[in-house]
Amino acid sequence: MKGIWSPASASRWRRQPVSTPGVRVLADNFTEIQQAICVARADVDRFHAVNDALSEWRADGSLQALIAGHLGQAN
Repeated sequence: MKGIWSPASASRWRRQPVSTPGVRVLADNFTEIQQAICVARADVDRFHAVNDALSEWRADGSLQALIAGHLGQAN
């Protein structure tokens, strides 16, 4: 596999017949890319600012909207 698959393209690949005997496309999302935000351990204020922003975005739906708009539907 090459490149990054979106949920839509992964779904399309699962529906396609496989021409190599004994090969199948698994249903799970093995192409998911986990993301992280790193903050220096000593930078407590920035750590709290990032956590507060993420909490606010989760609560008001902004984070879900970004994921849906740019990455496909979130789980």
